[in-house]
Amino acid sequence: MTGKGEKRETGKNLKALGKALGGMLFLMLVLQGVALAEFKVDEEKGIVTDTATGLMWQRQTGNNGEALTWDEAVAYCKKLDLAGFDDWRLPHSLELQSIVHHQSYNPVVDPRIFPDTASSGYWSATTYDANPGYAWRIDFYYVGYVNISNKANHYYVRAVRTLR
Repeated sequence: MTGKGEKRETGKNLKALGKALGGMLFLMLVLQGVALAEFKVDEEKGIVTDTATGLMWQRQTGNNGEALTWDEAVAYCKKLDLAGFDDWRLPHSLELQSIVHHQSYNPVVDPRIFPDTASSGYWSATTYDANPGYAWRIDFYYVGYVNISNKANHYYVRAVRTLR
């Protein structure tokens, strides 16, 4: 059993290694479902900080739980002013996959961390290379699968920002 300091140090080392490998470690860990996330919830401010990835998340589903087109989701995140920050953005697909909690089902996130997550698709900022009219989305219903969708379709949004 490791102490809290060791756990933080391991997280920092893994994060540094992931950066050095160009994100490949992060991708492997996400695909294997390794739970390295260390979430800190601030219910009052409506945010969740993941100290393992260096990301801060909007705790509630964005836009009052209303689904948006991809362009609307991007605009929503850019306009968001939450917890004193105005640099919110739509997460990339790997970032969004990092909140998948494989021990949960319908939705596949920890309900104590993200309590109102819809068991449906959430937009990512990642455009599909083969057709720029499509973007990747993460479906939080079953296993957190990743799929493409026409940007005119309506899915949910959860904003993210990078800690500085």
